[in-house]
Amino acid sequence: MSLVIRSGINLTKNLTIDQKQLDTIKNAQSLEEATKLGFIDRIMDKLFSRNKAEVHKQLYFLFQEHSSSSAEGIIQKAQAFDRLTQLVDRKYRSSLTMSVTQAPLGEQSHKVSFKFKLQELPFSLEFSCSNLPEELSPKSVAQQWLKAEQGKHLMLHCPCDGWQQLMEQFQQDSEEVIIQMYQTNLDDAATLESDTVYPDSISEEDKSVFQEMLRANKTELTTSKLDQIDLAEDTQESPSSKKSQAHGLTPLEAAGKIKKAYRNFRENKEAAIEDARVKGAKHAVMTNKDGTRYFVDPNGLFPMMRRPIYRPSQEVTGAHSKLDRADEQYVRFTHVFESNLDQTLTDPIGDIDLHEIGRLEEHLEQQDYFADALNELKHALPNSSFQGRSIQAGMQGFLDDQGRRIAVNGGENTKQFVDRTNTSIPLQAFHIACEDLASAHKHGIYFRDIKNENLLYRDHQVGSNGRKIPIENPKVNFIDLDEMYTPNYGSAYRRCGAEPYMTTELLAGKEDGDKSIIESADNYAMLISLLQSVSVTIMKNIPTYSHSRADMFEHGILHEESNSAEHRAMLNQVLTQVIKPEHLEQVQNFLREPTEYPLENPLDKVINWQASL
Repeated sequence: MSLVIRSGINLTKNLTIDQKQLDTIKNAQSLEEATKLGFIDRIMDKLFSRNKAEVHKQLYFLFQEHSSSSAEGIIQKAQAFDRLTQLVDRKYRSSLTMSVTQAPLGEQSHKVSFKFKLQELPFSLEFSCSNLPEELSPKSVAQQWLKAEQGKHLMLHCPCDGWQQLMEQFQQDSEEVIIQMYQTNLDDAATLESDTVYPDSISEEDKSVFQEMLRANKTELTTSKLDQIDLAEDTQESPSSKKSQAHGLTPLEAAGKIKKAYRNFRENKEAAIEDARVKGAKHAVMTNKDGTRYFVDPNGLFPMMRRPIYRPSQEVTGAHSKLDRADEQYVRFTHVFESNLDQTLTDPIGDIDLHEIGRLEEHLEQQDYFADALNELKHALPNSSFQGRSIQAGMQGFLDDQGRRIAVNGGENTKQFVDRTNTSIPLQAFHIACEDLASAHKHGIYFRDIKNENLLYRDHQVGSNGRKIPIENPKVNFIDLDEMYTPNYGSAYRRCGAEPYMTTELLAGKEDGDKSIIESADNYAMLISLLQSVSVTIMKNIPTYSHSRADMFEHGILHEESNSAEHRAMLNQVLTQVIKPEHLEQVQNFLREPTEYPLENPLDKVINWQASL
């Protein structure tokens, strides 16, 4: 039995590593011992670019004992196998086979076993890690094995829940695109002269080949996949091939040049996109038995979510995002200006739009910060948990690798619900939300963009048969907490919030970073949202701004300069029912001048939750 290794140059024959040498490497006590070569072998490696020492090195890494506490060793073996497959002569690569199993994604334990076969000599290695180091995730380890798999180096997967689907998805996501047909005319040559088409990784020689071929209109149709090694490297020139008069290359050589330049372009573009994604997209992808892809958060903050099935029947667009897909369980939003980014990500030969890539990177980096802030908020809530609360990580959603936000469908926002049904929302539905707001304020956390559009309400679910099933004790949930400030996240000095839910003085206090006023602004916006939701009359008849939505009241909604006596009487009638008698006066003062008379007690303490309207 022997292993045939490709030689570095054509002047020397391929070398072989026989059974005796394999045993020596396997029994070596150190890397130095395993890679120690004789005089002639050292000369051959140095002068003729043979790779015998390198092969010995990679075999040593595969043979050596593995520490059960070292996940890095698992990755090292995958990298060693990948490198070895590049060194083995192509005719003999089929002698390298490996099978891999791993614990399902989401489990802390990470177990890998593989069998390695060099022609007739099989041997097995098994190793496991009880816990992965913090800097490693099942996804990062899986990606290393995927690199070893490319080119069919990894021949067999042992079935294991989660692992097989994850590897298949990585394989699908990393597939090279097929080269498109280069059918051009003379006008295209001028277009290709622009430097914007060519990233820095494409040489002047490659540019010249493209331009010469275009000017001569001698382009060839190429449909093969992009290889790891240039097409011309392992192909001998055919005696019958004719040189092109325009560029002095055979069609085969020209195709190789095109493939090389195109590959460099793709790699440069993909690297820019991947660099942006890696900085923020921290979710693995799993595929279940029916082929549905689920995004999985390795940190466990967000629940497992999938892409929604249906496109909305009507356009729903906000200031910064629009509804892209929705079903009973999940929704997906895209940025209102994402068309250019979508083209950048999906067009295989489109230019690299650095502005769009930068914006994607910014969005994904912000997602990381937001996840940290959300964790901080979770520990401020009762029992340090989102369970049963008005803030759910799934409803906040996360960004996928193309910058689209996927979230759990929490229902309609409270304004939509009241407008559609012409019925009010039960006061009790706001109880937990007001408790959570008070808990956040107690820990120095402020939401800063509370409004009906950012409060979701659902009073029923739809069963598989389409029947509506009432929800017992439905509650209002917060969404879109991106403007949230915590002691460790965000800047207190920020102009944010919706004008109908503020006054000019509240906004000024926000811009100054006055935390007492920021807290009052949260309470004011929450109280306005609550009053509008529990009273159809207030929602539809009482204005919360001057002439347009952009014109804030200078004073609160109960001030005589803000609303007529008739409207103020309507408000006071609802307040008398909703607010506990001992707190009514302070709430009325607060709604007249929220900066001058801040609430002495949190909202959840001043509202009469037993009231019925």
